[in-house]
Amino acid sequence: MSLSVEQLCDQFAEVLEQLEELRKQGKNIPELAVSRCVSHLYIPIPLLDEYLNQLKIFLDLPKPKQEEITKAGYLLEEIALICFCGLRGYTNVKSFRSPSAQYDLVISGA
Repeated sequence: MSLSVEQLCDQFAEVLEQLEELRKQGKNIPELAVSRCVSHLYIPIPLLDEYLNQLKIFLDLPKPKQEEITKAGYLLEEIALICFCGLRGYTNVKSFRSPSAQYDLVISGA
């Protein structure tokens, strides 16, 4: 018997909910089980590691200057974008800077 896409998605969501409930109960959930589920939702982008290493340099500065703080902020915005782009199912990414120096990001998909 073949399941519909909606039924498969419902079953997957139920598995994730059950894993979360077990975690809340303090049960030991094997990392491999979680990794198998997560790999269906998220694909890490290799560039993320490089950006996180750059961020660590900023975080290790004893007294960062304003320019360094600003650069770190821009780097965090890029990291957020890269993280969201690793989500499976996204079909559209819009990123832009608003006039108030705030970075806006809209991700949509199925």
